[in-house]
Amino acid sequence: MMNRTTFIKLGGTNSFLLHSLSSFQFGTHTASLHSNVSSLVHKITNLNDALKVFDEMSHRQPLPSVVKFNQLLTAVTKIKHFSSSLDLFKQMCFLGVPDSNYTLSIAIKCCCQLHRTKDGFALLGCCFRRAISPNVI
Repeated sequence: MMNRTTFIKLGGTNSFLLHSLSSFQFGTHTASLHSNVSSLVHKITNLNDALKVFDEMSHRQPLPSVVKFNQLLTAVTKIKHFSSSLDLFKQMCFLGVPDSNYTLSIAIKCCCQLHRTKDGFALLGCCFRRAISPNVI
């Protein structure tokens, strides 16, 4: 199976690394890891908490699943820190966390909330090229 890597230039100096990994690279995680990350994500009330959780998640070996990162992105988006959510998305991509349609939908929503429509369309185009149907509400 072949790995594909795509760079998308967004808004000046920002760029996002979008990738797709084959299914055998996701790895399995222990139940304690999942419950520990879930409890941390549910306790997020401000941006500093979210950044601490992301830092902890990014230093774990193996990395938590994309679902846990999506929960974190959703929490940051719900507290209306859209630019921080996009920064975390970019860091996720650099860490090698596989992105899903849900991850890309969160990033597109954040671009729209920040009135960065060109960036949102760039991400949407990436979705179409990879045959991913985003679900942005």
